[in-house]
Amino acid sequence: MKVAVLVHNNVMQDPRIHKEVRSLEKKNYTVSIFGLTHKNIIVKSDLKANIILARSYSRVIIKLFEFVKFFILVTISLFILELVFRVLGIHTFIWLLAGVYTSIVLIQFARFILEIKRTLEIEPRTDQGFGRFTQILKPIKILATWFKSTFGRLRPAFEPFKPVLDWFRSIKRKFKNPLQFYQDYLYSSLGYFYLSELIYKKAIKHGKCDIIHCHDIIALRAAIKLKKKWNVPLIWDAHEFYTKLGYIKADRKKLHDDYIKRAVKHIDHFITISDHFGDYYCRTYPLPKAHIVMNASEMMGPIDYDGRLHEAAKIPLSNKILLYQGVYGPKRGLTQLLDSMALVDKQYHLVFMGWGGEEENLRAHAKKINNQFPASERRITFIPPSPHKELPLWTSGAHLGIIPYENSSINHLYVVPNKLWEYPIVGVPIVSSSLVELEKIISEHGTGFLFPREFVAQDIATCINDITDEQWQKARENCETFKLTQNWSKYEPELYEVYDQIEVVT
Repeated sequence: MKVAVLVHNNVMQDPRIHKEVRSLEKKNYTVSIFGLTHKNIIVKSDLKANIILARSYSRVIIKLFEFVKFFILVTISLFILELVFRVLGIHTFIWLLAGVYTSIVLIQFARFILEIKRTLEIEPRTDQGFGRFTQILKPIKILATWFKSTFGRLRPAFEPFKPVLDWFRSIKRKFKNPLQFYQDYLYSSLGYFYLSELIYKKAIKHGKCDIIHCHDIIALRAAIKLKKKWNVPLIWDAHEFYTKLGYIKADRKKLHDDYIKRAVKHIDHFITISDHFGDYYCRTYPLPKAHIVMNASEMMGPIDYDGRLHEAAKIPLSNKILLYQGVYGPKRGLTQLLDSMALVDKQYHLVFMGWGGEEENLRAHAKKINNQFPASERRITFIPPSPHKELPLWTSGAHLGIIPYENSSINHLYVVPNKLWEYPIVGVPIVSSSLVELEKIISEHGTGFLFPREFVAQDIATCINDITDEQWQKARENCETFKLTQNWSKYEPELYEVYDQIEVVT
């Protein structure tokens, strides 16, 4: 039987999808994965499945929208100023105003083009038209940087006007746009529509499949359209509490709720990551029975660490690595983790191995922490994410793996990330915040150490500094026991049960 797996990412860094697809391939299902990418990438995977990615230009569209909005606001503001100057008879400043307006728009346009180049990953070769154009714009960007730094030095001169500015800001807050929620909801809806259409068209072009397995929520609309066209069963695999995410605004939460309400009548089988998630969804929406397939890692034998993690971080093998691997997202306690390195024993070195939207901010914050120490004693290093197939070889080099998620939402409170298995499966004890599922699994199996649910940097540092060699060794031994009983083979039968039910009906 042919299975269409729908995702909203490029599959490369999604271990859950890799595990499920490998399990289906063992049962001789022919799997095709339809996803999205913002970049030109060559997908390298050990999966037999066809991986078909649609190129998304959503980030370019967002940048264009931001530039147009900026252009309109600046034009209106300067038009009003010009009218004021004309009324007051100050004609001299009108020409100056025109010059300022032109400069501001040119600088912003230059930034917009250079951001588009970076988003599309266009090489800055001068023999290409676009590349030559961006080379011309670079001096404008340098000029903009100079203006910014110059006005930064003049900031103290404007301090007397700060109360006036604060008053204007307070007025702005009081008169919020009453349509802002609906405006944001519309933009999010259009964005989801665009992305789901890309996935749908790729799947239709590839040809009919016998089963649709949809992951997450963005691809759900495409999955429903395919179900109607092909008249085949639809499995929905929910990885998050989409209406309870702590880092999205109310409009997106409402959109997710509407999406699920419209989708439930089309969903034939439902898979999620824990009992708490299953109970919530089935209590809130009329979904089919929840099949629990947790994010457990695949079983593997002993790993002989080859020093690659220490080598990439450029630190001696004698240093104990505190590892964070995965997405650099909001509300994951990563700022507190960085701050804790000023307090943690100097034998530890923090390594970030991942990707995500918060990377630039985290790197800037890490630089401040590192600057508190001599260059030879820097505490924090960032390295690129490893290929999924090689992840255990990298993770095994850590002394401790950390999961410092904040109690910022119901989604985080009951989170069960892949890291909960990825660390102990290679014998690396965990240091984690005491969120419900994290505390339950770590305490039950003795695979790590916990700091308070509501925490600050000092709590992380105290937890790590208090770990004795004997406690660490015991936790490492528990990791070996854990991986024998809590690996992917325990949850794989639940996945097969769903597919067996479909085969019986078919």
